[in-house]
This record gives sequence, structure tokens and C-alpha cells, in this order.
Amino acid sequence: MQHTKTPWRVGAPTQMGSVVADEPVPEIGGSDAVFYYGGHLIAESIAPRNAEFIVRACNAHDQLVSAARQALLECCDLMATPAGDALEAAIANATGGVQ
Repeated sequence: MQHTKTPWRVGAPTQMGSVVADEPVPEIGGSDAVFYYGGHLIAESIAPRNAEFIVRACNAHDQLVSAARQALLECCDLMATPAGDALEAAIANATGGVQ
């Protein structure tokens, strides 16, 4: 199963302990309270410093997976090398094997 699309961000100023996205999260009650949270709720009751870290980490995750996939596509020299194998393993680990 794929996670909620990024970018994610810290919720509205009144809800700084929350993480939100533009995409609905139907599995979470209250996700549709966009006005209250400043987006579709992903998580709440998080220390603001940790909410910011979660947002940065999740956004970077998608960027890094995309960059690694692009590097493998564009650089034939990486194929069947230890570096290429490591990138493929990292992608599989980061995505849970979801392409």
C-alpha cells in the first residue's frame, strides 16, 4: 500500500502538533477537517519539533526515491554494479517493494 502523497506539512498555526497533506486520508477520522487542521490530517498530538522532522523526512523520502530511480534509468553504468544493487535495495526498503 502506498502512503499519502507528499508534500506533507505542519498543520495550521493553531494545530502546530499536527501533520497534514493536500490528499484526503480516509482511514483517519477527522482528516476532512481541512479548515481546522490546515489540510487533511495525517497525524496529531506530536511535539512541534517532531512534526517538522516527520514532514522533512517524509518529503525527503519521496524525493530520494525518485532521484534514485532516475539515476538507475539514466546511468547504464550503474546497472549490475554494487552501487546499482545498493540503490535498488534502498528503493525496495524505502517503498516496501512498491514500484
